[in-house]
Amino acid sequence: GERAPAFEAPLQEGEHAKKSSEVLLQLAKGNNAFCEQLRKTGTYKAGTQVDKLAESFMKPPPKAIVLSCSKFDAPLDALFGAQTGELCSVRVLGNTCGRADSIVGSIEYELSSDQPPVLLVLGNSMNE
Repeated sequence: GERAPAFEAPLQEGEHAKKSSEVLLQLAKGNNAFCEQLRKTGTYKAGTQVDKLAESFMKPPPKAIVLSCSKFDAPLDALFGAQTGELCSVRVLGNTCGRADSIVGSIEYELSSDQPPVLLVLGNSMNE
């Protein structure tokens, strides 16, 4: 798909609702196509990300948990030469991670359930 520009002018009143509706419609169409494919064939379209995700459930537990910023849109698997499912990606907005939020709870759960040997915390700067 086409990548959004690095900077977009703030939406004017009324435009936000229109943009939200467009995105929701696109997501609904994609989900309908997915469900239709599943209904017709009983399987997913071969070679899609969904297939890779389904395969990842059959793989061993992740090798690492990677905590990064939600605005960081690079694919972590590709950055670290990992296969789909080898990394457990946890993303957060606002550069915070504390005891009172679900981020710490998610990481604690993964550490206790699958016990990956590495917890990697990525930092970034100039990400506005």
